[in-house]
Amino acid sequence: MSGAFRRYAASTLSYQLARLAVALWAKFRREYLHALDAHLGGLRDDGYGRPEERIYWERFEQLVVRGASDRGEVRVQSRALVSWDFDIDEGVLRTLTEAEFLAALRAATSDLLADYRAQLTLLQDEVLGMGLPKWFRTEAVQGVRNG
Repeated sequence: MSGAFRRYAASTLSYQLARLAVALWAKFRREYLHALDAHLGGLRDDGYGRPEERIYWERFEQLVVRGASDRGEVRVQSRALVSWDFDIDEGVLRTLTEAEFLAALRAATSDLLADYRAQLTLLQDEVLGMGLPKWFRTEAVQGVRNG
């Protein structure tokens, strides 16, 4: 990005970041499943199995997570980490240095991943009955709502 950073339009960079996130997630997921397959000696697709697994995956596919940089100039949203949208305030690419922008982008995506982990844990507990203590669920819900 170094030479081209100042020439980007926020909308163009947002679009390119979304495409990059989709590609990175697909590559991670593909390699993860390949490693899991190798470790387990072959994965088999037997459908959803138990009814609660079907419910879990249906709700997982609709999971919307969000993140924002500390000052809110960079925001990101994803559905199940499969589709991504980045929103960069107009003018940010002219006022922040490249390093400052990358720090804001890193903060927004870290915030999103924290929201993802919290919502995923709550979903697993709700549907699969992990038995999380009430205080944990309350704090996790607070984090999701404040995120």
